[in-house]
Amino acid sequence: MLNEVLITFDIDWSPDWMIDEVSELLATSGVKSTWFVTHASPGIERIRQCTDFFELGIHPNCLPGTQHGSGDREVLKHVKEIVPEAVSMRSHGLYQTSAFLLAAARDFGIRVESNCLFPGASGLAVTDLRVDDVVIRRVPFYWADDLAMRDPNTVWGNPACDGPGLKVLAFHPFHVVMNARDYRIYEMLKRERPLSQWTPDFVAPYRSSGAGVGTFFESQVAALAGKPTLFIKDLLGPAWNK
Repeated sequence: MLNEVLITFDIDWSPDWMIDEVSELLATSGVKSTWFVTHASPGIERIRQCTDFFELGIHPNCLPGTQHGSGDREVLKHVKEIVPEAVSMRSHGLYQTSAFLLAAARDFGIRVESNCLFPGASGLAVTDLRVDDVVIRRVPFYWADDLAMRDPNTVWGNPACDGPGLKVLAFHPFHVVMNARDYRIYEMLKRERPLSQWTPDFVAPYRSSGAGVGTFFESQVAALAGKPTLFIKDLLGPAWNK
């Protein structure tokens, strides 16, 4: 069983300055990460060019009111055109049906997805969904910043990342940059202006100086710096040791 910690991001329309701030720390530390993309931007193009440290996957939004398209196939087509090289996926809101997963694998070149959250579970491992001649690798994830903020039992320290099994951590650039710990602040700011229009001056009064998502992220990067790290797509190949 593989005992690894993997860093992932749901970009969720984060502005480029946030993408830059987070990606620069990862690149400087030499830590690989997978970014699930919602939109095209210069910031995303910058991390696309740095293939040593960043994998781009897709983050399709199939929820009501989406601007990604009408229906699952149109949504998948939209995001795959933004990231044609993508082989990995996590859906916005963790949306999934068996038909959606199979269409992603069969028709859009997605080979691995990470849509199932098991908070703090030990012994997590990949599995394969096979239907006729279609197969997609399923990678569960272990921790998510937005849901940790909404869990009254969350303690903002290091989770137990030294136990058995895979530990995929899911972050959002805006929660990292703001060192968020109260989800209500995020919801309040979204009502004031779209996330893509957030500026450093706009969020500055709400950046937490205590323990939160940002300090937890920095502790994970520090722990991984100097060690071999993986992309989600690496779990398709010999990096997965059974």
